[in-house]
Amino acid sequence: MALTDLACKNVGGKALYCTDEWFAKKDRLLLPEAPVWNEDFTEYGKWMDGWESRRKRVPGYDWAIIELGLPGVIAGVDIDTCWFTGNFAPRTSLQAYALPAGEVMTEEMMGSASEGWVHLLPMTECQAGYEETRHHVFRTKDTAPEHAGKRWTHLRLCQFPDGGIARLRVYGTVVVDFAEKDPSIPLDLLAVENGGVAVGCSNQHFGHPRNLGKMGLAPDMGDGWETARHPSRPAILEMGNDGNLKLNSHQNDWSILKLGCAGIAVRMEVDTNHFKGNFPESCLVETCTFHGTDEESAAAFADGGSGLAWKTLLKRTKCVANDQRTYGKEDLSHSEAFTHVRLTIFPDGGVSRLRLWCNFCPAPSKL
Repeated sequence: MALTDLACKNVGGKALYCTDEWFAKKDRLLLPEAPVWNEDFTEYGKWMDGWESRRKRVPGYDWAIIELGLPGVIAGVDIDTCWFTGNFAPRTSLQAYALPAGEVMTEEMMGSASEGWVHLLPMTECQAGYEETRHHVFRTKDTAPEHAGKRWTHLRLCQFPDGGIARLRVYGTVVVDFAEKDPSIPLDLLAVENGGVAVGCSNQHFGHPRNLGKMGLAPDMGDGWETARHPSRPAILEMGNDGNLKLNSHQNDWSILKLGCAGIAVRMEVDTNHFKGNFPESCLVETCTFHGTDEESAAAFADGGSGLAWKTLLKRTKCVANDQRTYGKEDLSHSEAFTHVRLTIFPDGGVSRLRLWCNFCPAPSKL
């Protein structure tokens, strides 16, 4: 399963507070792009791409409070010290807090001695931000098994006693309380904010299928799902009687996505934004219902879900370059609930976003 960075700025993550950010601002911890090197100096000192505090000369240590953009279950974290080679935080820890829906974190809650915080990562040594040592990756099932499966809303990233951290990546699954949603309003159940996740694909050479459910329009081609040119595509392309290119059953690529909740489709959008010379010739969208663990899901979808009963939702349809094409209920082939979608592109290419608005329901049913 493709995990989501729950803290990234692009999904609404915020750095609410820190004890010190003299050299570099805490907000940069959550930027989606990789850290960069810059030779410049500011009036405060060397410019650094991350969060960096002063050399502490008073008792204590430094910490930053992070509000997750998407509350959820945390599977693992990557504390990245990139470019902080002589000024990295020598030790770090990570605490988590679960704030009830609708409540706001107060200054009192942020304090180092405040109650309610639990350790996802105990105090742990960090290394310098060279390429071979910069990533400090931890799985919470190893570091905090007693808190597995809990939904978190905030984190406290600590550095002992001071120093710099370039990025904080918080990988997990979004948890949505659909009981709080208005069932009369369809939701895009493939959207990351509604719990949609990518669970498998045939190829992700240029872009991962997790991008299909991202928020907003893609800024460029790199923010979509794009496959390599299919190696078995015909040497000479021919048109079939149905108006689509003649391709064998194996001359295509696919990705499978899990909805945040079982739903009945009412509208869909296939977005090829930015894909002008590399959009798919056509696409097919199918659905199925599957309930199982992550391990069972990985096994079931490893080969494209060939052992499952797939139903056509959108028949093979021509794609258009750099286009947002919407399909209403009248274009969709069935009105049954499902949990997973398989997007097949012929023979290869790139799709920026796949939106699927559904009436959500807790279990498969028919209208």
